[in-house]
Amino acid sequence: MIVARVVNGVWTHFRLRLPEWVSATIMLGFGAILLEPGNTFELSPGFAFMADVAPENVWGVCLVLLGGLRFVALVLNGTFVPFQRLSPLVRSATATLAATAWMIVGIGILVSNNLLPGWLVYIGLSVLDAITGYSVAGEAGAAFRAHRNERPRS
Repeated sequence: MIVARVVNGVWTHFRLRLPEWVSATIMLGFGAILLEPGNTFELSPGFAFMADVAPENVWGVCLVLLGGLRFVALVLNGTFVPFQRLSPLVRSATATLAATAWMIVGIGILVSNNLLPGWLVYIGLSVLDAITGYSVAGEAGAAFRAHRNERPRS
């Protein structure tokens, strides 16, 4: 029963939230790659800026946690009533954090001496997540206002 509810809840909102699912998947994968043995940052000068911000394993853990949190929020949002107020706020916050992370990656590639086309992809992901964070913030505000208006007044 709970599996059917989760599947139905995800499916109902999947098309509307597709950019969030895609970004979370990329982020989770990117973080997992950084956690693999070896030094990914040494493979390309485009990662030097990221290495200046934090070590590779820190980036990996942060990206996996952020991507995983986005997945949890996407599954819970609209599926279970107790999470309907909080999950849009989590979705907005994680989209904003993701936009920041993608911007750091994109700028790092852009300012490296090897101008690679990847910078445009990461800046694009950043813009997408920034717009998502902004629009979902409106959703979060509406959820909090609805909750406030449902409370009995004393």
